[in-house]
Amino acid sequence: MSNFEKTLGYADSGWEHREEPMATVNVLQKLNLPTLQEAEIELNGNNCFDLDDRALRSRNCPNVVVGRPHAGEHIPSDLFDKMTEGGQKGASIIDRGTQIIGQSEKFPSVGFKISRYVVDGNRPPIPETANQKISVAPGEVVWTKGAFEGEQFAMDKPIYQDGQELDEETRQKLIEKYYLTYYNAVMGTLGAVADRRQNPAERVLMIDVHSFPISGNFEQYYGHYGIKDPRELPLFIIGWGNEAKGPARCDEDIREAFADALEKNYQVLPEKDKKLIMGKLKGGLVSRNDILKGVQNVKFYGEREKGFNALQLELNEAAFVEEEPMAGEKTAGEEKMGDWFKFQYNQKGLKIIQQLLEKSILDIDPLLKGEK
Repeated sequence: MSNFEKTLGYADSGWEHREEPMATVNVLQKLNLPTLQEAEIELNGNNCFDLDDRALRSRNCPNVVVGRPHAGEHIPSDLFDKMTEGGQKGASIIDRGTQIIGQSEKFPSVGFKISRYVVDGNRPPIPETANQKISVAPGEVVWTKGAFEGEQFAMDKPIYQDGQELDEETRQKLIEKYYLTYYNAVMGTLGAVADRRQNPAERVLMIDVHSFPISGNFEQYYGHYGIKDPRELPLFIIGWGNEAKGPARCDEDIREAFADALEKNYQVLPEKDKKLIMGKLKGGLVSRNDILKGVQNVKFYGEREKGFNALQLELNEAAFVEEEPMAGEKTAGEEKMGDWFKFQYNQKGLKIIQQLLEKSILDIDPLLKGEK
């Protein structure tokens, strides 16, 4: 039985909650930070995700679906009011830039409008994990911990004020309204792409797009992943799962072709564009299954024996985000890291990376369709 089949019974429960709209705040707008989504809106299970299916109307639609699970900037207003000040600041942690980079008329994609602090779209929707009993976070479906102490993110600090913690019924409603509907949208899009295959040998690729900060506010986060200095990481990290704990979730020829396509398309960029996106990076262009390997959605979507492959693509935000240096004294020769709460998007950098991804997806499509 596939992961898709195992989740159907659970994913089809709780429809009565999905139609109820909830007023939301755009948390980045609330904190006077740049936003890539709408301002305050009402969201229910029908409009909490951003489905771009333009490519499905074309006969040349690639056998690729892109997910943007951590692009969400919205939090229900009543939940936001229950958060501590540090929790509200923590809720601004999105995968910056993925809203733009992971979307194109050339490939189908699904993004999330809901913040990971409400429900985390990077957790696989199977009954043993996607249920109301989960209450520990970061790392689970419904977050309860992960807040800022001053300017530093602390993974063990509570998000909600004393006495304002979410009860089991509220968590369950959030899961049913937002979390499962996002996954239904992704799985429905994957199914639509799979249905277009001309022969059973064709393969489908799911690319889950993320980004990581190099801001000085995340020392604990970096330490958790064993990252000594995020400035030493490359622009693209391609992950296909921790092979020490299970099989690779993407066929080798696909993942190598994708890495090669990113490198090839980068090399033909104008020199000024190369300098713009790589000027602050010290770790090179592409690494393979290093540090951020993809252990959640990649494991769920990647069922190679059924023709479904999955990759996690991590993007270095230094290529398209500009931050002011962190406050405080600087030691001799030290280059201070940026401040998460004082940033701007480099729109040109966003566009360059978006086009690199788009071209690379189109380059590997003939391989997925068995045409080469």
